[in-house]
Amino acid sequence: MKFNFLAKRCLFCNQKRKLTKEHIYPVWLSEIIKVDDITFEPSTWNYLTKTTEQGTTLEAAALHSEERKIKYSDFVVKLVCEECNSGWMSQLESDVKSIFFSLHRKAINIENDYLAAYNLSLWAIIKLIMITQTFKEKYEFSRFLLDLLYNRIIPEGFIVEFANMNSHFINYTLGATLSPHAKRISHEDMEHVFDGFFIGALHLGTVGIRVSYLKTAHSVNRIQINERLLVLFPFQSKLPLVILPPGIGETDTDKAGEVRALCDSLTIGDTINP
Repeated sequence: MKFNFLAKRCLFCNQKRKLTKEHIYPVWLSEIIKVDDITFEPSTWNYLTKTTEQGTTLEAAALHSEERKIKYSDFVVKLVCEECNSGWMSQLESDVKSIFFSLHRKAINIENDYLAAYNLSLWAIIKLIMITQTFKEKYEFSRFLLDLLYNRIIPEGFIVEFANMNSHFINYTLGATLSPHAKRISHEDMEHVFDGFFIGALHLGTVGIRVSYLKTAHSVNRIQINERLLVLFPFQSKLPLVILPPGIGETDTDKAGEVRALCDSLTIGDTINP
């Protein structure tokens, strides 16, 4: 899936203007987490599926490195215009900065703060969309969806979740969508998932945020496995929770694997099949 935005058109307002560089990880994050000299390797997930008469399951998922290293402080994209960068996006950064500092001081109960939950959700969605555009294989987001985000409206189909993280570093993961043991779904629904489903996670110090998007026309639902995460958007909603037997679907929770575990705890389930 590829979203080919026109050269020198702003990703969000779609105006043909001079584009400016935007930091994926804002400078203010270094006030919490020191990452200036740290590098990372962008990667995406490849999948191996198995189809039987009972349905299709994911057999394995492996990270595929894009074989390039980027310094966190140099992780910038040239996708947005000056008007957006210094306007509504700057205001959103300011709003989210105060939320992050409050979260780290444990001075906010985001579970009961609609505005904080909404702004953090919107910010995470925008960051992950910009991250996808740095990959050779780009995810497709419709012009209608981007127009809504430009107007600070989170489109239907997005779910944003929050988790407290144990390790104190910055990372992200894209594309870890399914647990092989949670539920079987039909081959047709599996194709819908890979065609219309997006998932990404941001690991920002003690803050973990997972964003998933599924086109609402698809007849599959999202469930959590083994761990109940706080749903930021839609506000105060809950995803169905499935507890797997010990040893099934477990993921690494060390520094390298924590953000992967955050992604892997969400799966796609068929609403009909048990």
